[in-house]
Amino acid sequence: MWRFFFQDIEELGNDDYSFKIHDLMHDVATSLFQNECLTVKGSNQIASKTSYRHLFFHGVDGEVATLNFIRSLSNVRSVLFSSLIGEDITINQSFLKLLISRFQFLRMLRLYNLSIEVVPKGIGNLMHLRYLELASNPIKKLPSSIYKQQNLQYLSLYECEQLEGLPREVKYLISLRLLDLTTTQRHLPSNGIGCLNSLRRLIIYGCSNLEYLCEDIGRLSALRRLIIFECPNLISLPRGVRNLSSLEDLRILDCERLNLDLSTGSDNHDELDSTGPSLRFLYIFNLPQLVKLPQWLLQCSTDTLGEVIISNCPELSSLPDDMNRLTSLRELKIGLCPKLRERCKPETGEDWSKIAHIPKIELDREIIKSTEN
Repeated sequence: MWRFFFQDIEELGNDDYSFKIHDLMHDVATSLFQNECLTVKGSNQIASKTSYRHLFFHGVDGEVATLNFIRSLSNVRSVLFSSLIGEDITINQSFLKLLISRFQFLRMLRLYNLSIEVVPKGIGNLMHLRYLELASNPIKKLPSSIYKQQNLQYLSLYECEQLEGLPREVKYLISLRLLDLTTTQRHLPSNGIGCLNSLRRLIIYGCSNLEYLCEDIGRLSALRRLIIFECPNLISLPRGVRNLSSLEDLRILDCERLNLDLSTGSDNHDELDSTGPSLRFLYIFNLPQLVKLPQWLLQCSTDTLGEVIISNCPELSSLPDDMNRLTSLRELKIGLCPKLRERCKPETGEDWSKIAHIPKIELDREIIKSTEN
């Protein structure tokens, strides 16, 4: 990021960053793209050219643009909407259909928080679309025509709290790399998300009804990051999660009924003891049912796991016996786990011998060990 003159970089989470651009680079970018980018800020704005490729509607609903210049443009590649602070904007179906029908070569379409209830079927005709954001809209379902988007790499349905599920045709999104999902479903069906062989990041957020994930999740051989956040009724993870061979980053937060145990049912314990992802980062927060860390979480991560954060798991009372085999572990943070804190006290704690090799250890935000590399 520094290479491109970005400043005041701040990580917002989920691979999102905010930053300022250096004045010099800003001037260069403005000069290079002044004929391609247009920010629509007011109802009386008129486009001076018809060659714009990127449209940014800032604090306006876009309706005025329909009358002024939308029909005169044809080579637009990006359309983004952004509301002003404290302001909600809405676009109606006629305008949304016009955008989709007029700009057949769109690569990026950002429709965040625009009170969209129905996604037009014509969206499937955007064959070149790479990025589609529908987050925070009261959408109940997606059209089956979405299967046509063979080039789509990013799909955000984050905080779509009325979404009844994904269409069966989602399995045909062969290029999809990033999926953010909120749904009202109790069970994510098989033969859907599990078929997305290119998927690298999956975020499941705010699914208040969700009890089970798709059983074929283990087929996601390219998945590197899995984040499950605020799913209070999630009972268990599918056993296939231990087959996520590329998984490096696992974060599970605010899932009150989840205990992470995969050994229940018909699975053989020997099989469980011999498989698992090679994690680099593990973050567990507010899992009140968690009594112990399961073996599958750590057993294949002895040479890869670099950081572990465990917080607000009051019933967690011990660490695995082979914790000292995690030779790559550089940092361990434990917070709001009173039973575990006692066992991890330096020298005297029952679990201290398991973690004494870790260079940096933090208990309830107190650094109790810090060794310079």
